[in-house]
Amino acid sequence: MAVSLWFCPSPGTHTYDILMTLTQSIQSLFPNSPTFEPHITLTSNLALNSDPDKSLDDVNKILTYCVAAMNSIKKQYMESLTLENNGLRLTDQLVSFKNLCIGKKYFSKIFLQCKENRYLYSVASIMREMFVEVTDNEMRAKSWLKEDFLPHLSLLYSDVPHLSKADERAVVTRIEDIVDIKLRKESIIPTIMETWSNKEKNNIQVKYSFSETPSTLAWGLPGTLKVVRCVGPVDEWEVLGKIDV
Repeated sequence: MAVSLWFCPSPGTHTYDILMTLTQSIQSLFPNSPTFEPHITLTSNLALNSDPDKSLDDVNKILTYCVAAMNSIKKQYMESLTLENNGLRLTDQLVSFKNLCIGKKYFSKIFLQCKENRYLYSVASIMREMFVEVTDNEMRAKSWLKEDFLPHLSLLYSDVPHLSKADERAVVTRIEDIVDIKLRKESIIPTIMETWSNKEKNNIQVKYSFSETPSTLAWGLPGTLKVVRCVGPVDEWEVLGKIDV
C-alpha cells in the first residue's frame, strides 16, 4: 500500500461528522482497533522519489494532477446530478454506498461498498495510469480498474479472524441506529455468488444491502484529496499533502 491517494469528505460537513461517529462507534466494539479518518482510496502504490525534497515535489504534482482530473469531469458530473426538491439528490454523488460488507482482510474487515460511479472510476484510472503503472500504462490501469478496484470506506481495521454473530448483530444495529436505515442480509448461495465479481468474492464474506441508499453518507464536490504514507502502525501513517477540491 505504501503511499496512497485518499478522497475524503470535507471536515466540518454533516457527512464527515456522521461517518466519524459511525466509524468510532464500531471501533469501540473491538478493543485495540486503530482509529482513522473516513476516506476512500483512489489508488495506492504511488511512486515517490526517495529524496525528501523531491518527494514533496512528487506529492504536489500528484495533487495538482488529481485536481485537474476532478475538474475535467466536474461539468458533466454536476450536470448528471438529478435535481429533486430544488436540491441535489445526494445518492448521485461521486461517493455513495450500496452495501455493508464484512471482509476477510485486516484493512477491509468492515466496510461500506461504493456504488459504481463512472466519474469516480475515471479519476481513479487516470491517477493509476499516471503515477503507478510504469509500462503499458493505459492498458494496465484499465485492467486494474476492472479486476482490482473495489472502492469502499472502511469502518474497521482488525485482525479478528471471524466476527461472532453477536458482534455482527452489534455492528448492524449501530449502523441502523446512527444512519437511520434498515439493513438486509444477503443470502450467500452459489447462484448468487456467481453474480459477484472476482474482486468481491476475494474480499467479502458477508454482505448486507441497504433498504435505500444512505444519502447522509454520500459526498462529492467539494471534498478533500490527501496523499498518505501508509507505513507501519495506522497511528503512524503520515499525511504528506492535501488539497480541497
